[in-house]
Amino acid sequence: MAAEYPNGLAQAMSQASMDPSWLARRVGVDLAQLEIWAAGRESIPPDVAVKLAAKLKTTVADILYGLGQAEDDRPSRWQMRRRGR
Repeated sequence: MAAEYPNGLAQAMSQASMDPSWLARRVGVDLAQLEIWAAGRESIPPDVAVKLAAKLKTTVADILYGLGQAEDDRPSRWQMRRRGR
């Protein structure tokens, strides 16, 4: 079943090697709610996306819309500049 509200939260957590329970405590949400957002079953509120992005050291856009990958899985030019390449 496809996610109803696809986002980049799960990918950002994986890339940051972030423990979901630690992250949930730090942003002030229930672990169950964080897992719902990561699975794309509900949309992430913008104010929470700001907190998540700060803890995951990424952008709000990456959290809400996915990590800026091109269709062929190569990093976008913007992402390469952001990483200092």
